[in-house]
Amino acid sequence: DDFCSMYIEFTKSALNSDNINTKHQTLNTLIYVLQSILKLLHPFIPFVTEEIYQAINGKDTTIMKESWPEIIKVDANKANDIDKVIEIIKATREIRTENNIKPSLELHTLIDGFKLNDSLNSIIYRMCKLIVIESTNEETIVRPTSFGKVIYIMNEIVDKKAELEKINKELARLESEISRSNNMLSNE
Repeated sequence: DDFCSMYIEFTKSALNSDNINTKHQTLNTLIYVLQSILKLLHPFIPFVTEEIYQAINGKDTTIMKESWPEIIKVDANKANDIDKVIEIIKATREIRTENNIKPSLELHTLIDGFKLNDSLNSIIYRMCKLIVIESTNEETIVRPTSFGKVIYIMNEIVDKKAELEKINKELARLESEISRSNNMLSNE
């Protein structure tokens, strides 16, 4: 899930880079990780993993002769930072979905409990058009996270007039339904 939903998205800018070395390293890493995932899944879904493995490496190869993937040591701090970035991206996507905000619209946010470097900031912007700011005096919406909170500017997310109009229409509809139900109940 992390590989398909996040890592591939993270690597798109590197794959579209003008730097051939960056493209090559990113592509090799993607293939290595995919092959390792296939090796781990092979005992459970052998026909599917074999087909994908041969599509990557050629029909003359087989996954059955491959050795089990080795554990690679990863910098725990960097992995933790990426987990936090993923959490920010998911919170932002939820806010967008709940409020019908277009993915292309830029949002401004404060992030409490986590300091982003330029690299992580660019990933967040690329993935969800989120601009991190230092402070605001405007009304906010807060999303709690495992490391602190993500604070969004309310007037970028909620159109108060439209929301009030929608609530008033729903109120009128419900009052009409109550009146209709009372009339039906009072009819002997």
